[in-house]
Amino acid sequence: MYESDFSIPDSMKSSIEVAAQTWESYLNNKDSIYIKFTLENLDNDDIQTDVTYLVQDNMIYPYCLARHNKMISGTTREGFDAVIVINQNTKWDCGFSDKIISSSKNLTSAILRGIATAMGFGASIRERKGNIIDFYIPSKYSVFDNLVISDTNKRLSSMVNNPNLKNFVTSNLYALKIAATYQLYTPNPFEYYSSLRYFKEKGSLMSYGLHTGEKLQQVDSKTIEILKEMGWKPNEPTTIKIIAEGIPDTGITSAYESHYFYFENNTGYPVNEPHWTFELTFNNGEKTILAQSNSSTFTIPALSNTDQYKKNVEGDINGIITLTAVTNGKKVVQMYNLNLEVKPAIYYVSKPIYTYRSSDHAYFADFTVKYGGARYLTVGAEEDYVTGYDVQDIFEPYQTHVRVGPFGDHHDAWVDLTVENQYGKTTQTVELYKLKKISIPGSNTTNLTDFNVKLYDMNGTLVKEYYKSDKVESLYLPKGFYIQKYYNKEECIKTEKIVL
Repeated sequence: MYESDFSIPDSMKSSIEVAAQTWESYLNNKDSIYIKFTLENLDNDDIQTDVTYLVQDNMIYPYCLARHNKMISGTTREGFDAVIVINQNTKWDCGFSDKIISSSKNLTSAILRGIATAMGFGASIRERKGNIIDFYIPSKYSVFDNLVISDTNKRLSSMVNNPNLKNFVTSNLYALKIAATYQLYTPNPFEYYSSLRYFKEKGSLMSYGLHTGEKLQQVDSKTIEILKEMGWKPNEPTTIKIIAEGIPDTGITSAYESHYFYFENNTGYPVNEPHWTFELTFNNGEKTILAQSNSSTFTIPALSNTDQYKKNVEGDINGIITLTAVTNGKKVVQMYNLNLEVKPAIYYVSKPIYTYRSSDHAYFADFTVKYGGARYLTVGAEEDYVTGYDVQDIFEPYQTHVRVGPFGDHHDAWVDLTVENQYGKTTQTVELYKLKKISIPGSNTTNLTDFNVKLYDMNGTLVKEYYKSDKVESLYLPKGFYIQKYYNKEECIKTEKIVL
């Protein structure tokens, strides 16, 4: 379970949900892990994770691990096992298919790493004021600290109250095994949110550095091995594997075709009582079983009405194939995640905001577009009484800002927004209206000393506010219904309705 800051956009929330679901598939954990996510300005890190610990004797345990092992029940006083801060300045790719924008960092990968830290992966060493390196709680070491070992077989947990701790944490250290693949990242000088929290060698979810253009969507066996040694109980690998005929390993395929599944049995025992289900989620959040079977094979139908199903940030429909069966007297469960691609869609276009340029009597229009199912948005603009059609492609997936213009202030214009993939094309047209001049009282219209004018649109949104000292006598706006209010200090002394 998690709670996110209100400022976190929906695209980021989708990445958080996918990362949480991915960890659920690896852990045999009936208890929830409570994490709070916030979006803030960070100087050096893409993600910062702060863990809440339980103190018991000489050790500290991540609160969620202590609850997992029945050492405690309930949550912390604050209600969270960890807080994960996302850097709002990082260029994030919020997708979770096999595609990624090369100049961005994948948020799902970053959240997967943050959740691992929340579960206790990484040493509890921190830097205090005055360049003092110490344990998170002085004189106490964490479960992970007890797994950290040097070239000379000296454990980090033995360095409690040791004056040489600062030198020790920047030496060659390993997690669980003295081997190159288990060596930890230990830079000098010490880096609070990085030192002893990641592997030095690449290739693991928990390797140091989330690189631009890199996408890690799975949890590797080395990370699982460390967590298991700490006390987590990961799901044992099943020897029954679901095979999707004609679908790549990414699970990405068309929603408009039927698909065939079967299982590979490597248990050495017969597989009995197979039961398949195909689950989708409606737009309202309710789940539905679209197909099921008790056969050794399974076929799911093509989707006839894709609009009714919830889409992920990339515009795909997430589906889950579940196989339950009995082998060697034990129940086994295997799941297969599908990303069903559909025709692209434009979900939202904001109301245009007009900007007037008096030097050439022209205007610009700005608006926000949310879309899915395509990697870019094509914008075509046409102006009344002007020959030509201007086209631009905007490579900002899922949500983008559009600016068009300049257009003559006495001309209407039309903007075509188009998204396209191999399944089809969707176009939505935005009509822009020529601007009209509205008079604003000038400095000589009143003898009042504290005089101002507020102009509102038909929705009650403040369009412009003018004070006597501004000396502005006109404003160019698109046609519509407006309300102009005149104030002396805080008192409204006059109201006008304006129709353009």
